[in-house]
Amino acid sequence: MTSGYGDSGYLRNTEILTIGNKDGQTPQYGDHPRKISGATGGFVGTILLTCGGYDFVEGYTEKCYKIGSEGSFVSMMEKRKYAASIVLEDEKLWILGGWDGSSSLSSTEYIFSDGRNEEGPPMPIKALFTILWTN
Repeated sequence: MTSGYGDSGYLRNTEILTIGNKDGQTPQYGDHPRKISGATGGFVGTILLTCGGYDFVEGYTEKCYKIGSEGSFVSMMEKRKYAASIVLEDEKLWILGGWDGSSSLSSTEYIFSDGRNEEGPPMPIKALFTILWTN
């Protein structure tokens, strides 16, 4: 878990949960470089990546960040908060829907571990606060 909104306002903290981790080792990551809520993300290759959300300073954002690094890694094609995401093929994050500050979105896009982005297929409906999972 990284960033968000808590009792003291916007947060930058990063905490790793080790559910089912058999070796007992908890990986350590730095805090998020920005105070952001409503971001999405995942482990893309070896990178812990967050994208979008609402930046306490800049407002709605299209920027993606590597946790533990300063500055943005890549920008999405659209600003989006409350988007869903799922890691595909280990090197690609698929980001779906969200809120751009004025309306919910049906667009999707891919973010790759090498910093590229690519338009994804549109969803048949607009969606935010969506959850995705795989088996």
